[in-house]
Amino acid sequence: MEDELARRGRKRKIGPRTKNGRLKAATPVADKGTAEVQRMRTWLSGQGDPVLADYPLGILLANNDISERHHQVACRYAFLHAVVYGRASVAAASFERIGKSWSGDWDDQWLADREAELARLTERLKGEPARLRMVLDSVVVYERTPRWMRPVRPRISDVREAELFAQALALLAGGEGRAMAA
Repeated sequence: MEDELARRGRKRKIGPRTKNGRLKAATPVADKGTAEVQRMRTWLSGQGDPVLADYPLGILLANNDISERHHQVACRYAFLHAVVYGRASVAAASFERIGKSWSGDWDDQWLADREAELARLTERLKGEPARLRMVLDSVVVYERTPRWMRPVRPRISDVREAELFAQALALLAGGEGRAMAA
């Protein structure tokens, strides 16, 4: 008679259970994103590695819009900015101190050397418009994908911003060649 009566409450979730009756935790699966995200990542990276589509500098490198040298200099700039001011981007990841945490367990001399290196890099941008540094920091340090990298009809301001970014990247690399392909 008891089996014939309906049980009250929610139905039990289906799946494998532990000895105590709780659901077993699902094994984690690498999330590659939705089909739309995967298509966008492939489109952004062009013929390059889709993994590079995770950050704006990677997209530019994958599409051969910047050279490997400019990519390395910009990543170094992001790393130095992260050491001095705090981490803000994937490009700032450091293999130099892989075992160390970001909590300040570096010695004072090492930190002073990184601050001096960042000062030398930013010195190259002195005398340039403030907008130039803002565009550089936005793309490199804070990884904001600018409008001119998206599949939209460019505005005059987009073209100007791309030119400023290319100029800033060239200055950061010490004036070595053009930073971005025409």
